[in-house]
Amino acid sequence: MITKNLFSVVMLTLLMLFSFEILIPKTAEAANCGGNNQRPCNIWERIPSCNKGLYEDFRAKKCRVNKKKKLNCGALNQRPCNVWERIPSCNKGLVENLLAHRCVQGSGSVGSDIKRNAEAVLRDSATILSTMGGYLACFDKRLLEQAISKKDAAYAKKLQNSHCVKRMGGIAYSQGYNTLTVGISGGGSFIIGGFLDTGFAFDTKGRRNPTLYQTKAINVGIQAGGGAGVNIGLYKGSNAVDARGSDTQGFSFEAGAGAGGGTGIWYDYNGKLDGISVSAIVGASGKAGSYNRVTTSYYNLSGPTYINCGAKDQRACKVWERVPSCNKGLYEQLPQGICRAKTALRCGGLNQRACKVWERVPSCNRGLYEKFPTGMCRAKAKPKPKPRLQCGARNQRPCKLWERVPSCNHGLKEHIFKGRCLK
Repeated sequence: MITKNLFSVVMLTLLMLFSFEILIPKTAEAANCGGNNQRPCNIWERIPSCNKGLYEDFRAKKCRVNKKKKLNCGALNQRPCNVWERIPSCNKGLVENLLAHRCVQGSGSVGSDIKRNAEAVLRDSATILSTMGGYLACFDKRLLEQAISKKDAAYAKKLQNSHCVKRMGGIAYSQGYNTLTVGISGGGSFIIGGFLDTGFAFDTKGRRNPTLYQTKAINVGIQAGGGAGVNIGLYKGSNAVDARGSDTQGFSFEAGAGAGGGTGIWYDYNGKLDGISVSAIVGASGKAGSYNRVTTSYYNLSGPTYINCGAKDQRACKVWERVPSCNKGLYEQLPQGICRAKTALRCGGLNQRACKVWERVPSCNRGLYEKFPTGMCRAKAKPKPKPRLQCGARNQRPCKLWERVPSCNHGLKEHIFKGRCLK
């Protein structure tokens, strides 16, 4: 019997739906929506909300022609397009000049322009590079490794006052370099994802306290063999923690098979020379050299560790430095990679538009709700007080089952024949 009744209900429902489909015109067909400059169709009218070739302009609440934004990149003498804009970075027949950060005519491997310029700097800096190589023997690799791992400020200060650092710093300053770095590089660090080198950074004029630096590869092609060795670098920028921590690019050269040494020539992304480095790689073999992109962060040795990133208008911290990339109350502005202050959202308030899911959750402020299909935040209507029941009291009718239970007030009984609540 139950099965038979259930079957009858289902058939009746299907018949009603069929009748509704025939009698009621299709809203989506009748609605003036989805066309160019028309309102977007609601979800119950049709999907998608706009006709083919159009997109929904949420701000104007109109369907617009989907015009592709012209990229000011990739053409001759324009900047190379970023990876999120398009691939390849330059138009057909052009190549990316990494040093000038422009698309130019010609062909060749990535970094060939950097290599040619670096080779010239290598020849011009032969004397100072040779001097730097001679000073590599000044530093005890084992003691240096221990001091770096402990962030030993006392050892760093001792190095700063040593004959080697003072002498090397004086030579560097005379050549226009403001920072001298002494660290450990090589070994397992010569792979993508590992530190290239880490150590102490000194002001070449001795005006500032030493800082700890860490240089990590973004795109590495330096020689793959060899164990860890001492590295000396000279850089144009300051060693102060609030002045560096930037991305650089350059070309590395290995001295040759069994020579146990290597050099690097580094540039900023405006094409200016940023620095030079010499490393003693133990057991390195084979001649190699390639273009590299690296990022360097500077830390404070005295007091709490400080990374010059994550604050307002500073670069966003790298994932290996810390998470999140920006301080509390800030957000990372892409694609610039800068930490910016959060601006007040013009959404979520009373009679304002509902916030998008990428702006915040929930879409409306507390006490409000998102009204569909308008997409506006509205105040929740206060529930109307329940009307007082005119039943259940003495001499009143008994309350119905759906009104309340029991049907009569306390101390009263329902008189079935009189239809009243009595004592």
